[in-house]
Amino acid sequence: MSTSAVCPKCGFANQPGYQFCTNCGGPLVPGAVAPPPYGVPPAYTVSPWEYERRRAIDRTKTGVLLLLIGSLLSWVLVVGIIGELLLLIGAILVILGRRAFGPSHSRNVVLSIVLFFLGIGISFLGAFVLALSAAPELVSGELVATTNALRSLFANVLVVIVIGGVVTGLASVLFTYALQKPTGRMLLWAGYAATIAGQIAILVLLAPEIDGIADVVAREIVTRPNDPTAIASATASLTDRIGSFFYLSAIPAILFAIADYLVWDRINRGEIPAPSAAPVAPPSTAPPIQPE
Repeated sequence: MSTSAVCPKCGFANQPGYQFCTNCGGPLVPGAVAPPPYGVPPAYTVSPWEYERRRAIDRTKTGVLLLLIGSLLSWVLVVGIIGELLLLIGAILVILGRRAFGPSHSRNVVLSIVLFFLGIGISFLGAFVLALSAAPELVSGELVATTNALRSLFANVLVVIVIGGVVTGLASVLFTYALQKPTGRMLLWAGYAATIAGQIAILVLLAPEIDGIADVVAREIVTRPNDPTAIASATASLTDRIGSFFYLSAIPAILFAIADYLVWDRINRGEIPAPSAAPVAPPSTAPPIQPE
């Protein structure tokens, strides 16, 4: 290293031992490499694994936010369809990003999907089977037989809907359960209990009205035996009456929305998912290449 501290470029006298001039930045030692400009961060490359992991986290974060908004809108009569659409999109995003949050969450999400479709299947398939079994009495043309068949059909359909709601509600609990703290998990179970209570309340409130609805629909079917819309009115009458109790879903919707916010906040603050290293590739089992 040269003992001269005088800059050959500008002539500034630097302290001994410096490699670059403190006045102009020129090299004082032949072959010295200038440092990067001040304020320019060193360049680095994100690995494909880390890139996909960040995308999965962003998807889950956005999905949970959509679940939150969708829950708050789903029970409102006018904009309920928008809320349901947001719930669907949010659920898809959470499903796509599940792997970044560990095997427990990923397993719960898959189980939630199974339970959701199982609950939907119980409700629709059960109602279809009940309607099919009551079809002979519904088309018999006898007012008494048709009325009794409708009373039994309506009561059984309500019970099937409650059973399906119990299953789909459990899917809602498990969907973000692994991402929650104890407070969030309590909110999920409270929302689940409120969902079941609301469906039972509908069953209890409609029970006294089933006979009256069945009488009206039965007369419509008997007086128009060859009109398929008469049978369709049986389903419409019941579903319209059930829809009038939409406000009972407000409490579980709010509880689920608060739980979703807690998850979103944890992701936003970087609390979850926990940092993890890239997966290590297994050692190669290929035989070594022999030199020629």
